[in-house]
Amino acid sequence: MNGTSIWCLGVFPVDIDNTMARALTISSLVLLAAGGCGRPHPLAEWNPDAYAPETPTASWSANWWPAARDQNATREEARQKALDPELPVTILREMGPLPTKANLTVAVDIALLRNPETRVAWATAKVKAAEYAMSRSDWYPTLAAIFDATYEQSLLAFGGRVGIQEDVLATTSIGLELTWTLLDFGRREAEDDEFSNALLASNFMFNRSLQNVVHAVQIDFFELESADGIVDASEQDLLLAETVLSGIEQKYIVGLATLPELLVARQSRELAGYEVESARALRHQARSDLLIAMGLVPGAPIDFDLDSDAPLPTDLTIGVERLIELSMASRPDLAAAMAKLKQAEAAIASAEAQMAPQVNVFANVNYNWIDYWLTPTFEAPGDGHGQDPSWLVGIVGSWVLFDGEERTNRIRAARAQQMVAMEQMQQARLSVAGEVWDAYFLWEAATKQYQWAESLVESSVANLDATLAAYQVGLRTAPQVLAARRSMADAREAFITSRAQVLSASANLVHATGDLRIEG
Repeated sequence: MNGTSIWCLGVFPVDIDNTMARALTISSLVLLAAGGCGRPHPLAEWNPDAYAPETPTASWSANWWPAARDQNATREEARQKALDPELPVTILREMGPLPTKANLTVAVDIALLRNPETRVAWATAKVKAAEYAMSRSDWYPTLAAIFDATYEQSLLAFGGRVGIQEDVLATTSIGLELTWTLLDFGRREAEDDEFSNALLASNFMFNRSLQNVVHAVQIDFFELESADGIVDASEQDLLLAETVLSGIEQKYIVGLATLPELLVARQSRELAGYEVESARALRHQARSDLLIAMGLVPGAPIDFDLDSDAPLPTDLTIGVERLIELSMASRPDLAAAMAKLKQAEAAIASAEAQMAPQVNVFANVNYNWIDYWLTPTFEAPGDGHGQDPSWLVGIVGSWVLFDGEERTNRIRAARAQQMVAMEQMQQARLSVAGEVWDAYFLWEAATKQYQWAESLVESSVANLDATLAAYQVGLRTAPQVLAARRSMADAREAFITSRAQVLSASANLVHATGDLRIEG
């Protein structure tokens, strides 16, 4: 079809063949612009609620949105990529090379480079730095280049044969204009303090985000180490259960064991196999959690160097009260809360400075060209032209005397915000004290549990050995052997879990103190 194609709101094409159709289409477009195409979606500036979800219980649909077709294509492309088995490898290749093996230190280094949390905090700090730099620019003069070209034609009520004079005037000028605030009674100083403290708070929160990432990686690494140890212990327990079952089967063949004993031994072996698979599933989940904490996809081809024999942290030589006191000086989020309080105080000074006058110096220099014509010419000269530089310099002061209490209410709002910052500071201090207090005693409890678990493993091994020896000479029954084996398996799991709890509790204590290096 020949004609002009018009897109109604960027979605539906309308073809125009002739003048009548064009007129009808233009009229239709005027109507549709007020009510939308097909569905009532007016301009957002007149009815913004039409662009939001209609009810709090129904999902929002983008089908009517002008870019809906592009969104659908994007979703389809994302779906196809998600089903691509090569996707994890492709993503990792785009992110750069990864090590094939990583210990805890390497895992932390990767997380600091790739975890989005640190990138977000870093970008936020850069935003605050730019805002502080913008506030500093108020101390400098503003210099602007000016260009002006006008053509004016008007009628004047004088002269000429009919008493009307036509005046044509063409002017052109170029120049520079300078404005500089000389006196603002503390506005700029207060804004500098406000934005600089906002920058400080953002930088301290960036430090805390680094600590959060390191802490998350540590906890997930210890969880993976524990899960891997439980898998090894479960596999050893399965081998032991198969050994016990084999011994009972041999005794059953020669009539020294009963059928119920044999069935219980087989049940114990099946339970041990089930627990092996459960432990492997937990290890897989722990590995995925660690990779995500590192900022990687769960399928990243990295082998972790797990050291279950690494020495545990030594005992603390400092009390919890002293530890809380030191934490108050080392936690970055507390420093950020203090900076936010100072920012609120500076905002009050800025609001109060708005009550004072402001004095600016201004200057401009121009070079002008002018041409004019008078029609009809009744007296020479009827036209002319000229060029000449011009300049201007002066001082202007302004003082708002009445603004409907806007500035007063700004001061009230700033003081209320200061109260919020003060309470948030107090809340942060209480939170830090509580975190350190809990982390300290949980670390103590985990350490004592580990010591008991270590002794429990030793006694369980001795009990199993003695029970097996007694069973061989007929002094113990098969259920007693199976119970001893079960007790030893539980003791091993408790030992591995308690070791991970000590490491996690130590990491929690370091994180609660603000990465304070605690010497034992």
